Amino acid sequence: MRIVPAIPCISDPSFFRALYQLKRPHKRAQNNAPKPPTAIRPDTHPRIPPQREMAEEFRNLTYRGDYLLGELGRRLVDETFGVENRSLAHLVVPSWLSNENWAALAVVYRLDRFINYSCPGDRDDVEGTETAAESDTEDGDTWDATAPIKVDLRAQVTKGQHKRRNPNYGNIKLWADIWEAYWACILWEREIWAEDVDDIKSIFRQLLMLKHRELRPLSTNKWQPINPQGESSQASEPPAREISMTSDVSDGGLFRGDMLLDANFGPVTDNSEFRFMGHWATYPRLKNPSWNYPPVSKDRTTCFGTSVEDAQARLLARISDPSKGMFSVLHAVDSSAQFADGIPCRETGI
Repeated sequence: MRIVPAIPCISDPSFFRALYQLKRPHKRAQNNAPKPPTAIRPDTHPRIPPQREMAEEFRNLTYRGDYLLGELGRRLVDETFGVENRSLAHLVVPSWLSNENWAALAVVYRLDRFINYSCPGDRDDVEGTETAAESDTEDGDTWDATAPIKVDLRAQVTKGQHKRRNPNYGNIKLWADIWEAYWACILWEREIWAEDVDDIKSIFRQLLMLKHRELRPLSTNKWQPINPQGESSQASEPPAREISMTSDVSDGGLFRGDMLLDANFGPVTDNSEFRFMGHWATYPRLKNPSWNYPPVSKDRTTCFGTSVEDAQARLLARISDPSKGMFSVLHAVDSSAQFADGIPCRETGI
């Protein structure tokens, strides 16, 4: 079980209304004219673009949120894994900014509680006061926010030429749009009141590390923690003798088909299995060399770099002084934050 950080609330009523009433209003029928047909819901008809029935204000929020979260996410990936770590960033950035990831976070935070998935103007008595159960479809079916999304969220099903043919497309896209719109409201408020977003950066930094905590050893940023879960954070004594890079250290290359990357991004579906990602160096020397990244162990030290020399230099520096590389910008938060596996988190009621 993981603890997610608490997120700020929307304080501007106009922004909250734009998020809450996300569906496009229907024009009320005049006299005895027939009632206009209900718009097709995206979660039951995945081939229909979900934006077709969304209100303009909500669509503006999703567009702005997509842009702002994309800019913030790319900066955090560079900060976390290193600017020069381009090959890994090509995997992390699309995964982090994907609709599947935003949908998963929206589900975790239950953002469906902040929206009213209904059509204003469908009822004849009080315009805009119907519930989702009364107006979503003619057969009374509604968008069930608690319905499971039966898909591996590591696989990006909301991209490609035939994305709308996937039965999960509508639900995932709708959840992702809600997440983007919510953060567009928060960031827009900060911009209006000229307030900083340091707390928001901290929240997304924590979420990024929770999602890709197993990739922390692949960071080339020396200010990030390099000991993953299960590895001792206590500084051990340096070796009593000089280490030989030829007889005491094993090194190798990290490829896209590595088990570590498959566990985070899913198995390779194209011909990129042997796509080169970088180099690793480990001490002590492996008895049975393998193509995969060395498993985490308390008795083993492994470092990653963009070249063999870079990985070996990081390894030698860490073995000589195990305390190096243990400082993290994640620790620069207030003392009230709770830490789980070295990541500052706050308990939420979610």
